[in-house]
Amino acid sequence: MTTLTARQHILLFVLFLSFAAIIAYFHMTKYDIWDPTTGGKEGDVGIYVKMYEGMELNEIPKPYLYRFIVPTLARLVPDIPEFLAPAFDLDRDRIIAYKFGTVNLIGLTIAAYFLFLFLALQGFTFAESLIGVLFFYTSFFIVNFGAVPLVDAWAYATISAGLCALLRRSWPWLVVVMVLGMFIKETAVVIAVVVPFLAWDRRERVHGLLACLPGIALYALVRLIIVPTDFGYSYTFERLFYSLARFGQLTGLVRMIQDFVFVYGLLWVFAYIGWRMLHRGEVDPSGRSRDLYRLSVLVPITFIAPYIVGSVFGRVWFLSFPVVIGLSLFGLRRLFPLGPGEDEPLEIASD
Repeated sequence: MTTLTARQHILLFVLFLSFAAIIAYFHMTKYDIWDPTTGGKEGDVGIYVKMYEGMELNEIPKPYLYRFIVPTLARLVPDIPEFLAPAFDLDRDRIIAYKFGTVNLIGLTIAAYFLFLFLALQGFTFAESLIGVLFFYTSFFIVNFGAVPLVDAWAYATISAGLCALLRRSWPWLVVVMVLGMFIKETAVVIAVVVPFLAWDRRERVHGLLACLPGIALYALVRLIIVPTDFGYSYTFERLFYSLARFGQLTGLVRMIQDFVFVYGLLWVFAYIGWRMLHRGEVDPSGRSRDLYRLSVLVPITFIAPYIVGSVFGRVWFLSFPVVIGLSLFGLRRLFPLGPGEDEPLEIASD
């Protein structure tokens, strides 16, 4: 069994940071931040940019009003020295892209780092865990939207870090991740949703749910009591029926199929093969991946979510990336079986 040293952890983080910087550079310098794909000036990007620029609270629709961490961090990024601005052809849009890109490349790095640890916890080798990170960085929604002025990069970091803390039973760290994650994007709640599905004893499941509770309760307190607003989107049955009707039309179905193909591509096939292998008990006789099999419930949960909230498909579906990538690695073992001595899993030191 291979145990990573502290130095190796640092080197991995720096490696993942360099990958994220390549993606962020493109979004900082080439990407049109008002591209209609992300809603233009009236959509998601437009709202986050207005939050970054200090829009009044009563002018920000919910749920964006409560996703204040990433726009605030972007505001704290130091300006590029004024004398360098002309050399880089910096205008208002490029400065916005630079600041959000800087924040989001850190989010992508954290997401990749904890994805690596998550895969190691499932018994994958060092090489397999690195391949999983490669799948993450080359996925459609990371390449195209990973560092644009959105909060998704940090939402993905919340998911991978939260699942790692959950599986390692690191309850204090899970409390921290949930408190911050709920104000990055409320999709962090899916971490709490999957806890009852884990094959743990009742005491551990209760501890997991209790660790998630402070973040969810604080979010509810802020949203319902401290800063309530009727302006924005409410997740009502009326909105659900409207979403079903809209997505049920031909254009909605085409968009759904398109996003389904793009979100994971061929990894869907490998993930299904991996799930079947775990279901039949064909791999991992040590049982380390029992949690991964149980966490596969995250896929249908995220699949249903866009219909409930009336959101875009792909960026929400991608919240299941740790599970789908993990399952796909097992599927790849069917095509490329590990040879003797190649199946040595990584060991992550305990807290």
